Amino acid sequence: NELAKTTLFQILMGEMEPDEGTYKWGITTSRAYFPLDSGSEFDNDYSIVDWLTQYSEEKDATYVRGFLGRMLFAGDDGVKKVKVLSGGEKVRCLLSKMMISGANVLIFDEPTNHLDMESITALNNGMTKFSGVILFSSRDHQIVQTTANRIMEIVPGGKMIDKITTYDEYLESDEMARKRQTQYRMMMKTKKVSLICRDKKTVTCKIELQSFYNRKLHFLLYKKPQQALLLYDGICYTNTV
Repeated sequence: NELAKTTLFQILMGEMEPDEGTYKWGITTSRAYFPLDSGSEFDNDYSIVDWLTQYSEEKDATYVRGFLGRMLFAGDDGVKKVKVLSGGEKVRCLLSKMMISGANVLIFDEPTNHLDMESITALNNGMTKFSGVILFSSRDHQIVQTTANRIMEIVPGGKMIDKITTYDEYLESDEMARKRQTQYRMMMKTKKVSLICRDKKTVTCKIELQSFYNRKLHFLLYKKPQQALLLYDGICYTNTV
């Protein structure tokens, strides 16, 4: 669930408040965040050098340019306005920002978006060599397989499966498969709910949750309205019959 993992990262970075529960960072941790949507970061008139300088304790331009150079910004690139940068250039700026922070905890939310294969490989190598803690989400199988050494899966009902292993080993593990099946089986129950129809009449029906993970819902209606609106677990579904 893309929204769920982004919300989790935003809560961990203090950008959102959780509805319930608490968390606490260790006193020796420092954090840097690569957001899924970074548009607001570049909605200004800063040059690349000025933009990065605001995040650096050391304000010397040569020092700041050194970090930009690692991301292949050379020479006059530093005076380019950040609001006109391409998607790939913005990603490189964000990575420069994370490096210059010196953080020992990195949070990446889909960092490979807008990157070409060569850049993805370079990012993969950097993440693998990083000696601190990384929390990340990615659709790139190679990055997940080579970087992650601990997998946490949040299953229906808010339960979490936590295993120190690689991604492929996690998927292939019979033990993990049994745990997932147990959790998902708890959700595969027939429930009675009410559908609000266009004519404002309430129609009683049964709903069978075949696959919570893919959110595939199957309706068995006692009556057949033209259009039914279902509110289930806070998610709105429509079904034409």
